[in-house]
Amino acid sequence: MKRLVFFLFFFLYFFYADAAEALKEFQDKYTRCEAIEGSFTQKTYISGDSSPQVFKGKITIVKPDKIKIEYTSPVSQIIYVEGEKTVIYSPEEKQAVISKLDKSFLVGKIFKNLAENKSLSSVFKDIKEKEDNGKRIIILKSDDKQVRDIFITLSKDNNLSEIQIVDNSNNKVNITFSSFKCLDKKIDITLKLPKNVEIINY
Repeated sequence: MKRLVFFLFFFLYFFYADAAEALKEFQDKYTRCEAIEGSFTQKTYISGDSSPQVFKGKITIVKPDKIKIEYTSPVSQIIYVEGEKTVIYSPEEKQAVISKLDKSFLVGKIFKNLAENKSLSSVFKDIKEKEDNGKRIIILKSDDKQVRDIFITLSKDNNLSEIQIVDNSNNKVNITFSSFKCLDKKIDITLKLPKNVEIINY
């Protein structure tokens, strides 16, 4: 019995170590980047509804602390993060909501760690790994009790392929990346709001 317990502990330890190493290899790939740029399709599934809401857009990360997520379809919206400040700008409504970065904004937390070159394994817990058709899937647990699992799917060459977040009600957000590339020069992504925009401080 003791031998069986030892074997299980040994197996689980290396399972965790492999997952943490896979996460580290993914982050190391982007450590030397001055900026990161990607295009994505986001599908939001509400539990019990088979038809997802589909959004398209692009993301730009500029080190050390700027993130801009631009939704282009079906509506235009920009989520801009600089340090601990978040701006959600809706051009069609001519409105911008400014607030402190919400801890429940888990996708933002992942990208913020990439921008700051901070280890994701120090932020998320209980890291596991599995393989599916040659892709590595890293499974993370969040401190947010409403979230069940976070899945980060990596391609064979450690490029970001997909992020999936599942909550306790089985609602899902799938973000699939058609590109996620390293830039060797910084670019200016500072959000400049037009003068006629209504600003709401939240």
